Amino acid sequence: LARGFISAGCPSIIMTLWALEDKSGLEIMTSFYKLFARSKSSDYALWQAKLTYLQNADKLKAHPYFWSAYVMIGSPVKLKSLLPYYFGGFLLLLVVGFIAIKAKKKAS
Repeated sequence: LARGFISAGCPSIIMTLWALEDKSGLEIMTSFYKLFARSKSSDYALWQAKLTYLQNADKLKAHPYFWSAYVMIGSPVKLKSLLPYYFGGFLLLLVVGFIAIKAKKKAS
């Protein structure tokens, strides 16, 4: 499955090698997305999420079965900032609103 995504142009994929227990998966992926959103690279974010999980896990949940199934295939990527897109969208909304108000005043 990963090969198809890579062939289609996806730079990297984070996947599991086997089915995991829901709670450990939730903890790891929540931590991963928080780190990734802070512009950490995907490989660093996954590595740090696994370490955080291990630091907080009890002896049973620290077994590699619960955390080592997560792997990244492909090139590490960083999440690009969406701030310029938000700003551009806001400006576009202002311009469209201004034009709509002017058109409404002319029609009245």
